[in-house]
Amino acid sequence: MGKHSHAHTEIVNLSIAWAILAATLYTLSAPMSKLLLDCVPPTMMAAGTYLTAVNAE
Repeated sequence: MGKHSHAHTEIVNLSIAWAILAATLYTLSAPMSKLLLDCVPPTMMAAGTYLTAVNAE
């Protein structure tokens, strides 16, 4: 039981860490987009978003 419990705890801790990272990146996305729009035209920003979404598939 000890080994199984330890492995389960590690998985849960890793999942929590990934969830916190995802929430942090999501929170920072809007301010970062506003900063980027000062330097990058909106059409290029849209193209970059589209291309990264296509590559993710």
